[in-house]
Amino acid sequence: MKKYLFLCLTLCLLLLFVGCGEKNHPEETSEPTETTTVATEPSTTETEAPSTTETESPVALDTPYYHILQTLKEAAPEDDGNGTGGALLYDLDGNGTEELITLYLSDHTPQGATNPIPYFVCDVYTTIDGEAVPLMEKREVRPYHSVAGTDGKVQVLRFEGQVYLCIMSSWGDVEAYDETWNLYALKEGQAVLEKEAFYSYENFANDEATPKDLYTIDGEEVDSAAYEALLESFETLETLDGYNEEYSFESLLIHLAS
Repeated sequence: MKKYLFLCLTLCLLLLFVGCGEKNHPEETSEPTETTTVATEPSTTETEAPSTTETESPVALDTPYYHILQTLKEAAPEDDGNGTGGALLYDLDGNGTEELITLYLSDHTPQGATNPIPYFVCDVYTTIDGEAVPLMEKREVRPYHSVAGTDGKVQVLRFEGQVYLCIMSSWGDVEAYDETWNLYALKEGQAVLEKEAFYSYENFANDEATPKDLYTIDGEEVDSAAYEALLESFETLETLDGYNEEYSFESLLIHLAS
């Protein structure tokens, strides 16, 4: 009996020793596998987040001309038949940068007048280092309240192979009439007057003298044929007269924001 109990006790101790050895062995290898799986998970969420924010920025609204046009649009008069103004873009000097040409209403004192009156005037801007820079400011075009014989417009013309900004103004009646065509070229950051054509008519109603027509080109008197030939040589590229909806401030704002 004692021998039998001794054998049973020895067998139990042996089984207990083997069981403890198997339990301790796997614990040494399980911990490293858990650490490696956790380290690789956060990387995808951090790289996806920034990409959506950049595409939603309205960068077109930050163009140099946008805020000028917005101000002119808000100040433009209601359309009562005298025009509301307008604007267009054109690369006048061919350097790859489009200039902004505007026609807008301003309280302006025309040459020879003593008091300001509502007048359509012309400004021209270019961009330098991302900023709008004026090349021409408040050049007279026509009075707001037009009468018979009074007119004015801003044009982009081609003359003898070169592009010019032209301001044409006319005023008068049956007694007297004046018409001026001024052609400006962009040079060294300025709008420079390069050609001027002028026509004047006077009817001396209280005089025996014959009504006189005067034609000049660049200050020199010419005949009517030379004057008309000059005007016919102008190739019109764009016309801004303040009436055309295609050149309204709103239309150009939509174009810049698109």
